[in-house]
Amino acid sequence: MGNIKVKTIVPLVQIVLTQVALFTLFWSTCYGVSPEASFSWNGKILAFLIIFALAFIAGQLCKLVRVPTLVGMLLAGISLSNLTEIQLDPSLSSTARDLALGVILLRAGISLDPNALRKLSWVCLRLAFTPCVVEAVVLAIGTHLLLHLPFLWCMVVGFVCTATSPAVIVPIMINMQDLGYGIDKGIPTLVIGGSSVDDIAAITCFEIFLSLAMSTSTSITSTLLGPIEAVCGLILGITLGLLFWVLPPKCDADDIESRPFAGKVRFWLLLLTGLSFIYVTKRLNFESMGPLGVLSMSFVAALRWRQEGYIDAMIYSLKDIWFFCEIFLFSLIGYEVKFSSLKMHTILWSLVCLVIGLIARTITSIGIVAGAGLTLKEHLFIGVSWLPKGTVQAAIGSIPLELARAKNDETMISYGLTILTFAVLSIIISAPLGAFLIKYSGPKLLVKSKKQQNDNFDGISLESVPHISKAHF
Repeated sequence: MGNIKVKTIVPLVQIVLTQVALFTLFWSTCYGVSPEASFSWNGKILAFLIIFALAFIAGQLCKLVRVPTLVGMLLAGISLSNLTEIQLDPSLSSTARDLALGVILLRAGISLDPNALRKLSWVCLRLAFTPCVVEAVVLAIGTHLLLHLPFLWCMVVGFVCTATSPAVIVPIMINMQDLGYGIDKGIPTLVIGGSSVDDIAAITCFEIFLSLAMSTSTSITSTLLGPIEAVCGLILGITLGLLFWVLPPKCDADDIESRPFAGKVRFWLLLLTGLSFIYVTKRLNFESMGPLGVLSMSFVAALRWRQEGYIDAMIYSLKDIWFFCEIFLFSLIGYEVKFSSLKMHTILWSLVCLVIGLIARTITSIGIVAGAGLTLKEHLFIGVSWLPKGTVQAAIGSIPLELARAKNDETMISYGLTILTFAVLSIIISAPLGAFLIKYSGPKLLVKSKKQQNDNFDGISLESVPHISKAHF
């Protein structure tokens, strides 16, 4: 037992020391370039490095006790915001969050395999959409009745909180699959296959309702401007995706020397176009165009690039970038939580609404797979597996507050703070609870495949899971 602890703790210490070394070297480089920006306690660069380092350490400590790392990162941001005098530059915080959102959308777009989606059962598609919509509506009604927000803003609350977290769900389900649990009936495939589609549905609906809620005009034209922007973003994204079918030129499969370079060119083309889409549309005050444009562009471009064998390498590269984005994303949304700005009744009613929403989601998830030939225990497991939240909430939870501050509208700012509270609480509650329930209920609720012998998995391979490959992990 002691040997196991040593094997666990020593690598963790090595990782933390490596991060401290990188932190020190990066800061010293920045100090050499610009002492004013980096040296003071509240210097822009130093402040960001401090929150990054502490969030990383907090995440690793949570990992050590089997709690999702994103919870530690979130709590680190909350602690720094409320217990220290560190001040982060708002524009840099916004830029970092937008970067993380762009990477999330690119990963979601290129990960969706149309061939795999066509093979997904009708049950899987129902599982992807129905619980998402039901939870959003239940949350909206609860928020409207208990916190008295306008209904459009309540729908924004609903779709911020309803998206599942593949970052929590997928690794655990892959482990279940490797151990042979539920694979005879394709339950890991069912859960993994629906998680990304669920996120895309939630983000799309969030953008539409946010644009409607932010409209201060009563005219039909102004009200429809947000949805029109979203449609324009979709069309522009598809157009750019099709353009990437011919640019850059196709590389000969036999050209071993040029092929890696061609893959890197495509990766940087995709990444820079996606980030430009996010930043430029925001700069031009067309915020609703960005997310759907990035999603559609990456999905359409991947249709051709998947056939040419470039996608797995791109997923690996985006995963490397996501390692840094994730730490900033969760710590920064935690930093936005100021206890002095929150009212206790808002927190309490938010918790009530979230619990009711999770119950409604679980019941819907259990019922929606009826007729799929599953046992009651398997129904219960699917309901549990649809609980964890995290990544999407961190990416979009602060957007309404940021837009409200840009408009300098105190009423909208209060709505934005409420939405941020919901987003943070949904992560803190559902991520560890969902991860725990999935991990420990799986062996009890799912049947282990008879093909599993001597711990050698001989069932569904990782490559056979819809839109998921080893490159994701």
